[in-house]
Parts: sequence; C-alpha cells; structure tokens
Amino acid sequence: MGKRTSLWILEKAMQFDTRLDAYVDVDGNESVMKWIPPFRACRALTANAAVATPSGTVGDFFHPDDIQGGWVENTDYEVIGYSTRLTSGTLVVGKWYRITTYVSDDDFTNVGAPQNVAGTYFCATGTTPTHWAHSSVLEQNGMGGYWVDMYLCSSPTATSSALGSACNGTDLNRKAYVSQPGVVPMVSQTIEHFRTYLKARFNYGGFAGAPAGTGWAGKGGLMTDAHWFDLWIWTRINRWLLRGNTYGYSATNKIPQWHLNANDIGIIDLTQAANGASITGGGGKYWEIPISDFCGNRWEFTDGLRLNAGAIYTAGKLVNPFSAPSDGYSHASFINTGLSVTGCTTGQSVASYRAEAALKMHGIPASTVTAGTGGFDGQGFWFDLTSERIALRGGACSYGALCPGALLINTAPSHNVWLVGARAVLVP
Repeated sequence: MGKRTSLWILEKAMQFDTRLDAYVDVDGNESVMKWIPPFRACRALTANAAVATPSGTVGDFFHPDDIQGGWVENTDYEVIGYSTRLTSGTLVVGKWYRITTYVSDDDFTNVGAPQNVAGTYFCATGTTPTHWAHSSVLEQNGMGGYWVDMYLCSSPTATSSALGSACNGTDLNRKAYVSQPGVVPMVSQTIEHFRTYLKARFNYGGFAGAPAGTGWAGKGGLMTDAHWFDLWIWTRINRWLLRGNTYGYSATNKIPQWHLNANDIGIIDLTQAANGASITGGGGKYWEIPISDFCGNRWEFTDGLRLNAGAIYTAGKLVNPFSAPSDGYSHASFINTGLSVTGCTTGQSVASYRAEAALKMHGIPASTVTAGTGGFDGQGFWFDLTSERIALRGGACSYGALCPGALLINTAPSHNVWLVGARAVLVP
C-alpha cells in the first residue's frame, strides 16, 4: 500500500512538472517563469456531481475525468476552461470574454463590456452585441495558457541574507524585479510599486535563446487574482495537498500547521528569522507545486479584484488594468458587479463559493465556518467592507492552517509590510 501511495503522489506531482524558462530583461537579469498549460475543470451544480469534488460540496471543482455516466452538463455540472475565438455571432450569458482585437464601431457595452477596448475582459450579460459587423475578435476565457513567476519577486541585487535594492526604474539592476531562487523576496512595498516594476520587466527583453525586443511589452505585470485562482483550481481538481511555510518555524515543535510534516521546514530568511519567513525556493520540492511559495511564507498582492465600500469590482484576467496610479480602481476596465460580500464572517474558512457568473473566477465565498469544520478547510477568507480594499493571496508564515487558497481582501492600496510580496504573470 505504501508503494502504491508513493506512486500516486509521484504521478500527481509530474502533472505539475511543466516547462520552466528564463525571461531576460533589459539589464540581462533572468527571471525563472513557469508555463501553466491550458486545462479544463468542472464545477458541481447538484449533489449528484458534488460527490466528485474534494469537499463533496455543490460549487466545488473536480477533474473532467471524474464525470460519471448519467450526469447532464449544465444541469449537474458545468465545464469551465473552454477557449474559443469569435469574430461574429452570439455570446453565452455568464461566460467571460476578452476583446482580443477591437475594430472601431463595434459595440459590446450592452452585453457587459465596461469599455470597447482591446484587452478588456467582461462577463456576458446578454447574447447579442449592439454592433459586431467589423470582425472584432472576442476570445472566450480559458484556464491556463500563460507564464507565471516560479518565485516571489526579488531585487536583482538580493542575496540569501539581504533584501537588496528597491527598484527605481532608472539605475542598473533597479529597473525591474525578477523571479529567482535562494534569496530574500522583495517586501514592504505597495501594490502600486510592485505593479510598476513587474510590468517594467517586460518592456524590453525576451526568453533566453530568443531575440530580445518589445514583443512582450504590456503583456506581463503583477499577477491577477483570477490567474491565481486558476492555479488553485488546477491543484484542487488534481487532489493535490498544497505544501508550504504554514507557520512551521514558529509553531509548537515546529510542525507546519497545514500538512503537519515536522520535517518540512524551509531555509530561514535571516531578515525575518524571528517571524519564521523563508527565502525564495527555500522549501522542499513539494513547495514548488504549482509554483514556489503558493501556500504560506508570504502573502502576495494580486490585481484585478477589489472591494469599494463593500461592493465587488473585477477586471477579470486583464493584466495591468490601468496605466497610471491616478486612474485608481475607478478605471473603466473594472466591472462593478453590483454584488457585495454576504453570509460570511471574516477570519473563517470557506464553506461554499459564490455562484454568480461574475465571481466564479475569483472564488469568493458564499459562506464561512470555523476552521476545522468545513469542506474547504484551509481556505481562509478575510474582508473589510469599508473604503477601498485590495486582494492578497496565499497566506503568510504567521497564518497557519488557513493558508491554502486563502483570500484576504481587507487591506488598503497603501498597505506595505514584511509579510507581503508579489509575482508576475505573462500572457501570450
């Protein structure tokens, strides 16, 4: 039985062993990025299909291989992750689309688009756009199909014992943050700072071995909450128990508070040794599934999701949703979903997900329970319904068993502290 279990773990781990490549920026600094392949997932709509989910809960996700005979698509379950390109026709209400190419005079605002601009994501509220006769290209949103930083970003000058220099956009080795193992990750910066100097990485450069240029400009930047949630679903449908720095260094007997493996302690970040933080890539091999430090160690800023006085706004998977800090989250890229957080208590575990189409790609809870009593246990949720609040993901080394899949949306845009970092996403 032990050998069979070990083989199952190895086979599961291999599913996440996708291509790693190095993006070389304008200063010649390399960033290790991981390719996330396109994939599909199913979401249970009835108790019949819920038996295939890890939690046994309606609204949870499961692998398409687990569909059983007699289940009816869009009745018992729905498939998410289809990706199709359209130049005419009708849309499906509740599906997400991206305006890949916009041709003047076409108009999608009546079906949910916040603006008629290439790159805009929207959840279709109707089937027939006001005007679509000029071959503007819409792409139905898929899952996967992008590059993401393997490691939390760091200064090019960081070492295993020093933070290095913060970016300023001009000096050598201070133009952009990189993704590299074995160093202290960059922290104590605002989301706007990370947004600026992760986007800057892609202004010029390219993957190692390919010609450098500006072909990736505007396509990469701070990871969005929707991309992050893709990765959470990818691990969940493959039944992977996430590993990471979940309070292991500071806890009694130094036992990580999620997977309870006393031998699974990372290499300590000497700048935050008292808090039990680890350097990038400082854990075991399983800490790198799906990407390094996805569970615990540091929270990470994500873009594209916010609360404003309790109302939920989303820009979907739009990377760099606005170009100037002064645009703020009132920018036209964001959809006011008209929804608010309800049925939840802050600081608890997810008990069920919201079912509204506009929120499915973010994993916002519909209800919460005390940690240890819910089917989504480990997926902590914190929120603040006052003022403007941005989204953090992943949990920190001081958050224990609530780290896996965690969503914290109670911090202001000015927030900066040692336990929050960031990483980049790059969309072809």
